[in-house]
Amino acid sequence: MNGERLSDRDLRELYREGYVSKYPSEDNGRLSQQLRFVNFNPEDRVVDFACGNGLLLDLIHGRVKEYVGVDFPSEFIA
Repeated sequence: MNGERLSDRDLRELYREGYVSKYPSEDNGRLSQQLRFVNFNPEDRVVDFACGNGLLLDLIHGRVKEYVGVDFPSEFIA
């Protein structure tokens, strides 16, 4: 990106209706493979920007002290 902020119109198009339903709800294996290289500590706190539906939380639950997910579409926020 060139550092410019997206316009409201661009954001609406990016997150238009149906975006959330197209987001995978289960790990396709890629994220699990990447997490093999991360050494979590039980006292770690994780902030997941663009967390989507919280898939990362499902994969690291019980391995860290705290998880916070942040995303733009309200449909993703629990």
